[in-house]
Amino acid sequence: MPVGRDRSCTSVEGGETLIEVLIAIAIIGIVAAALVGALLTSLEGSSANQRAAQADGALRSAAADVFSSAAAPSAWDPSGCLSVPVQVREPVTVTPVTPAGSCAGFEELELTLDGSTAAPLHIWVRQP
Repeated sequence: MPVGRDRSCTSVEGGETLIEVLIAIAIIGIVAAALVGALLTSLEGSSANQRAAQADGALRSAAADVFSSAAAPSAWDPSGCLSVPVQVREPVTVTPVTPAGSCAGFEELELTLDGSTAAPLHIWVRQP
């Protein structure tokens, strides 16, 4: 071997350096974190939508019960207001909105699902 020749320049080694591997791992980690975050957000939105749909179904079922109860002429007092307590199957609170005595055959009711943050359902019932 000639004198003065650098031996480190003659060897050819392939592969990545440590810094390249670390950068690749960091990029993969960032992408994975973004994907997991998007998945969790999607699942949370889906769950909230399902709860809202269940609340809506319960309120509409209770509204059907109210309409059935109000169909009987005996359910109304002489001033035209509902006089019979309305029985509903769901855990729903039925609250009259129309002031007592001023119904005249139409009454507005508010149906609220107990223990839920769902918006209440307002319905109008008419004396038969």
